[in-house]
Amino acid sequence: MESTKNQCIGIYGFPKTGSTWLRVIIGDLLQTQAQVPEWCPDIYWEADIRSSKPLFDADNHQLNFYKSHSKRLTVAYRGQPLHTDKIIYIVRHPLDVFCSQLNYLLRVAPGDWSLPKKYLPEDVSAAKESGMITDFYSAFMLFGTLQPYFFDAGSWSENYLYWLSGKSDTPTCVIRYEDLYFNFEQEVNKICNFLNLHFPSNLEEIRNLIDTKKTVDGGRFYWRKKPNNHIEFLTNDQIENFYRYYSEIIHLSGYDRKE
Repeated sequence: MESTKNQCIGIYGFPKTGSTWLRVIIGDLLQTQAQVPEWCPDIYWEADIRSSKPLFDADNHQLNFYKSHSKRLTVAYRGQPLHTDKIIYIVRHPLDVFCSQLNYLLRVAPGDWSLPKKYLPEDVSAAKESGMITDFYSAFMLFGTLQPYFFDAGSWSENYLYWLSGKSDTPTCVIRYEDLYFNFEQEVNKICNFLNLHFPSNLEEIRNLIDTKKTVDGGRFYWRKKPNNHIEFLTNDQIENFYRYYSEIIHLSGYDRKE
């Protein structure tokens, strides 16, 4: 897709769908040495998006990026109007989102829970072993998130529904996490066409670069990048119940269960 002017690009996705992974990939495609928050800040807690480092497309047009988890298009930022020219929205299997969100909140943000830390399992594997994963699963079934106070993101279902139903008039490129994992070249080509970027000659290097990344606390950048982790942690009855309850939005997002 050819660009005709400087553009503001929003990278959107429900929490733990892979938006940070997507930011790293796009940064590598644009060959920037800047840290991700410098050129694509998270609107909730990173640097001011109005002072982010600009990058440039194949025609040398300026691209300014930001990341949002919002269930709607962000139209204002710190009291000022925000115009977004294009959106890249990443979607992931919602039960993998549940497992990743649970693992993150237990490992990184235990203070977000009302229970004292000493009563919480240390990660999703310990939650399964203790049986507490059933309680967390029930909360996710009810609220569609383990962060119900994060109003801007909403539930995974309302977030997916807005963006996948074409309710935004802003040109939107939808990337499925699983397609990015299994069909990396195809999805990178889609991103390059959408943003008017040169297709990289070092594609495999970009694909493998994420494996070297570390989190701010020294851990691995991602948790279990391979899709369908939920099968390891949830019972077949729990999975079937989830598919039955959310059948319409699961179908819309392309996650119908394979027989």
